[in-house]
Amino acid sequence: MREDLPAGVAQFIAQHIESLSQLEVLLYARQNADRQLHPNEIANRLALTAEMSAGILADLVRRGLAVKAEACFRYHSDGGEVDRTIDLLAETYRVRRLAVTNEIYSKPLGKVKSFASAFRLRKEE
Repeated sequence: MREDLPAGVAQFIAQHIESLSQLEVLLYARQNADRQLHPNEIANRLALTAEMSAGILADLVRRGLAVKAEACFRYHSDGGEVDRTIDLLAETYRVRRLAVTNEIYSKPLGKVKSFASAFRLRKEE
């Protein structure tokens, strides 16, 4: 049975979150918005590979939720509603972790495959 989440949270997940790892990277970056984060730091902190961490951060940049400066990244948004929604998402994830996880993984398989393809290693041309 699907649990109801705040509308803004469910919509944000539908538009921007493809995996639990991506959510945790976003929340860690938001929590540390005042500083630059290296993919290795995030990988060590969240038990990811450095490649996975870098790929997720690059995806957050494409979504407008992070910026890249040389080898590091930093959380970034246009402020206002996005920040409030991410803060509400963080709180909802803290108190209703299973409901948020279910929401993420109940998405259509096509979106998940599209996100996963971003992490395929490609040969240099």
